[in-house]
Amino acid sequence: MVKLGALYNTMTRYQEALDLFRTCYDVRVKSLGKDHELTLGVANNIAAVLDSLDRYAEAQEMYEQSLTILEERFGKTHLNTTGVLLNLGLCYQRRGNLSKARTFYKDTLEICTEAYGEKHPRTLMAYDFLGCLYLIEEKFAEAKEIFEKGMELRKDNYDESHPLCMATMENLASAMQRLGQKQESLEIYRRIVQLKEANFGTKHIDAVKARAGMSIVNAELGNVQEALNTMIACVHDVSAILGPAAPQVQEYLGVVGYIYAICGHWDEGIRYTNMSITGTIKIYGEHHFLVKQLLTRKAWMLTLSLIHI
Repeated sequence: MVKLGALYNTMTRYQEALDLFRTCYDVRVKSLGKDHELTLGVANNIAAVLDSLDRYAEAQEMYEQSLTILEERFGKTHLNTTGVLLNLGLCYQRRGNLSKARTFYKDTLEICTEAYGEKHPRTLMAYDFLGCLYLIEEKFAEAKEIFEKGMELRKDNYDESHPLCMATMENLASAMQRLGQKQESLEIYRRIVQLKEANFGTKHIDAVKARAGMSIVNAELGNVQEALNTMIACVHDVSAILGPAAPQVQEYLGVVGYIYAICGHWDEGIRYTNMSITGTIKIYGEHHFLVKQLLTRKAWMLTLSLIHI
């Protein structure tokens, strides 16, 4: 039952996965108890699916319950404990509490470095989580430093086609783009797109994400029409995979608006940005940091559109 739920989860059939995991959880609570390691594993599966369904408050509550039990039974350095610490930090991040998320990531990184060493996969994961938070906080130099360190630590154990390496490469490309190192960023993105399309297929969500990142850099380097065509295709692909209300769709709508603005099509830029703002508010609420970023971008478009009248 757990394996079938995991399969549904990878197929983005989240509600079916959630129903199966909850049934399995109830069975294990009755037969093994709430504190058993196998029961806790299913609880974390439930929390992960709730996170995928954007039900972050419920996911956070589930992780917090698991964390209390795991720390009491196995201690803070157990792999299951550090995994929940990172997931809990991610819940806080997605709910907009970035300072709380940062605390979880830094604490986990410290625990993992001391307990497992710098090259352990869980330590490297903690590096990536912290680096991604720095990207959100627009601390691009700090993010780049962390991702470069992650790549250096991984090179002895993984080749570049490994999912963990590709994820770190993609994050590094994003940090470089925001630091103005656009040509270097584009070359990394091109390689990531090649790797992901070869490994997963062109319609896989990870391949779409890589093409979306590449499109932004392409647009900023002046290849606007190519970038716009690719980005609009990304919106359609993600909508087909996850549904039109998914967070990634709202993000990509905002990117389309940004690319339109780059080439001076202010009306279209503002239209797509408004669509992104509306969808993002429905998911996270009007006070979320992503909404604030979109509103700032919209104000920039409105200002420039008036200048160019």
